[in-house]
Amino acid sequence: MQKPEEYQPCPITHIVASVVLLLALLPFPYAYYTLLRIVVTICAGIIAYNLKPHEDRKNWFFIFVGIAILFNPIIPIHLSRKIWGLIDIIVAVVFGWHYWKNQKE
Repeated sequence: MQKPEEYQPCPITHIVASVVLLLALLPFPYAYYTLLRIVVTICAGIIAYNLKPHEDRKNWFFIFVGIAILFNPIIPIHLSRKIWGLIDIIVAVVFGWHYWKNQKE
């Protein structure tokens, strides 16, 4: 089996997801939150897909799969606005932390 290349996170997926999550703290029409679910699910899915071949990053893989499931727009999870606000902040920090922790110097 071929050894996977060293993992290098894509800044676009992390930045886009973090920005839409933090903007969700502002009052927007419901359509924005549907768009947020789509964007965050896609970004988390891309990151998880890129992490899959890296056995040493298995925990990050499962975290991003969990984020994709939580934000999926097909079978939405309905929570109060306060709870979603807290989740949005935590998940934005997770995206930022993952990028910061894994970027090349």
